[in-house]
Amino acid sequence: FLCRSADQCPGGAPQACAEGQIGIMCAACDDEFYPVVGKCTPCSGLETSKALFPILPILLGPCVVIFIYQASKTPVQRWSAPRSGLTICAAIIFTHFQFLALLFKCDLFFPKALESTWGELGVINEGLSILRPSCIGVNTFSDIYYINVAWPLMTMFIFAATFVMVALVHRLGVPFVMDGNFLFSSYGAIMETFFVGICTQSLTLFQCYDHPNQQASLRVAPEILCDSQERESLLAVGIAAIFLYFVCSSGLMAWVLWVAPTSFSHSKFQKRWRFLLCKYRPDQWWWSAIILIRNLTVSLALVVATQGTFQLIWIVSVLCVYGVLTYAKRPWRHAWASRLDFIVTVVLGLVVCSCFKFAANEADREQMDSIVRTVLVFVQVISFIPCGICFIAILHLANRWLFPIEDQRRKIHLFEDLTKIGKGISALDLKDPHVTFAMTLLSENDLEVLDEALKLLVAENYIGGIQDTNTKQKPRITTAVLRKESFEGASAGLNPNNIKKPSGIPADEKEAAENPETGTSLEDEKWLWLEADGVVPEEEHYHRYTFPPGAAHLMVPSSSPTGG
Repeated sequence: FLCRSADQCPGGAPQACAEGQIGIMCAACDDEFYPVVGKCTPCSGLETSKALFPILPILLGPCVVIFIYQASKTPVQRWSAPRSGLTICAAIIFTHFQFLALLFKCDLFFPKALESTWGELGVINEGLSILRPSCIGVNTFSDIYYINVAWPLMTMFIFAATFVMVALVHRLGVPFVMDGNFLFSSYGAIMETFFVGICTQSLTLFQCYDHPNQQASLRVAPEILCDSQERESLLAVGIAAIFLYFVCSSGLMAWVLWVAPTSFSHSKFQKRWRFLLCKYRPDQWWWSAIILIRNLTVSLALVVATQGTFQLIWIVSVLCVYGVLTYAKRPWRHAWASRLDFIVTVVLGLVVCSCFKFAANEADREQMDSIVRTVLVFVQVISFIPCGICFIAILHLANRWLFPIEDQRRKIHLFEDLTKIGKGISALDLKDPHVTFAMTLLSENDLEVLDEALKLLVAENYIGGIQDTNTKQKPRITTAVLRKESFEGASAGLNPNNIKKPSGIPADEKEAAENPETGTSLEDEKWLWLEADGVVPEEEHYHRYTFPPGAAHLMVPSSSPTGG
């Protein structure tokens, strides 16, 4: 048999094991010992007293449920609040550590230095094993597997019991009640956060590694052979867990995301499925499905491949696809969450690529050569991926070049939409509570996108440079030249010569405006300042182009990129 840890098999006489290690390959732990990174550690008095398990979950569980409920009871108006962004960033980092813990379980020959970092992170994916149930006599693989697979159901029971207890206490006069929809969302958020660990525990029966004697052992429990009766007796439980946690949950999520556009107006729907929708931009409401697919496919790496090299190739391929999608879509409601998610994906990809060095035992020359050949093929294949992307870009640009009418039509439609939206926005009353409510729904990412769009419009001379009255910033564009052809087709008899500009403009702007091509005039005459909400802006805060009362509207220059 292949013993993968020198701590478990110290050598010496046949079947000699380290202290606390028993079984084939010394992989199991004796009574009053628990496993930690391949070693068996003696249990403390606290761990053998049943205080950690099961007393602690029973007593502390309802308090934790109430805390999570209160922290996640956020209405739609607060989904874009900074506090929600902090929670999202914390969840992204937690998933990052889950992936590192999963990577440590791959069929790799890691140095001992990583045991104190990545190895210790393994507790994140171990379910209730973190509470040391093996110290109170639950030390067989079957018992531990039952507990770890069933912990989502145990958590559901604690949530339900807490809801019932709060309802009973409320009837006694305590002014506290729990909304069942928010409570369900809180439970869903816990399951979504620990989904990588749930996948890992449910798939442990299908993660094997080979021995030199043509047999195979479970990766998490080498003392259990993959063709043993004990493993086969657990397969029904494993399949049921996969069906419940993967198939049923995925189907439910797909249905919720499908009906979300038509059902989101219902307050109960918003509360119940908040955990699926609150973190993402409104136009990317379905991104939780992408997260689920990514977590599931990465967790499957240890099932679809038994060799460490192919496990790494599988993981880095999934991360590359997800990274490209994240960069293209920027799905998170908070801009920094999108940046953090992309950076985490890039870092994980680099870490996985670096782990190819540990894919073989350096003492096994034949295995090293095999891995080198595999890595060479993989590197050569991915090095030509940019060529494929470039080919797609060429097809797209060539289509725009050869068929300019379609491209022009798309621009015209876009400008028409912008015109309609602009008219709608200009008619809004910022004091209207409906408008205020709509503004609270704008996420940080939405605000950044709108700001970038505004900068683009300014850069294209669609609007003049306006100095911000709050920040006193200079106009982004100090020169805005009005040309005669800019007003072709203007209604209401608008004459370019009637357009005035404040006399106190900078010299460079005055020089540009007095250009004969502009047809503008700069006489020092009284100005008509446009009012906003009945307040006349102070002249020193604004440089605006204004028009006589008979002017209807300003046409966009015909030479602009939109062709308007």
